[in-house]
Amino acid sequence: MVISMFFAINQNPQKSFFGYRFYNILTNSMNSGKKDGFGAGDMIIIKVTDAKDIKIGDIITFVPGNNSKSYLTHRVVEIKDKLNQNKGTFFVTKGDINNSEDPPISSTMLIGKKIFTIPFIGGILNFLRSNIIVCLMFMITFISMLMVNNYR
Repeated sequence: MVISMFFAINQNPQKSFFGYRFYNILTNSMNSGKKDGFGAGDMIIIKVTDAKDIKIGDIITFVPGNNSKSYLTHRVVEIKDKLNQNKGTFFVTKGDINNSEDPPISSTMLIGKKIFTIPFIGGILNFLRSNIIVCLMFMITFISMLMVNNYR
């Protein structure tokens, strides 16, 4: 709950917690039943990762366009070292239940690699973020009650 409040208050889109980022999942594009899959309402933990450490089969989070405020998390299906006339590292990704691949993205759009999923917690955290005053009041009341009970 404290981490969620930290992320809710901090408006920096590049925020991380010791190199890890937390994302709530909004769609079911990775909900194929695979053991490393996830779906809407889950939370994933992403480790900020260099492009050279990504391999085919990894699930990565990236910014899908220039100056985008949204993020996309899909599985890497191909890694290219050239796209048209541009040299560099490019990732082709695909949602596990999607019929087609995503357009290739440059490694500069990479945020990191998924390392962990927490099922169903995304909805709770969305509530906490959107009702921060209510949550703070609840926490203060709860701590006060604990302190009163300890003095009896």
